[in-house]
Amino acid sequence: MLDEPTLGLHMADVEKLIRVLQRLVMRNTVVVIEHNLDVMADADWIIDLGRKAARAAEGSWRKACRSRFAAVKQSHTGKY
Repeated sequence: MLDEPTLGLHMADVEKLIRVLQRLVMRNTVVVIEHNLDVMADADWIIDLGRKAARAAEGSWRKACRSRFAAVKQSHTGKY
């Protein structure tokens, strides 16, 4: 589990981090708490948390595979 691993990193270092995460995912489950759009774009699944995550979702969170998130109009994350 990583909490905001891109904080303070240069974009070139973010790309290196993404490659390392991809290697980790080959044999492990990796959970990353992140706001960086490049990291989110590379994710297999996204869990959108918060009061406004997706009003249509049950409770205050929404989980979807990355490709489906753009279709969730209620999600602030899905817009990006």
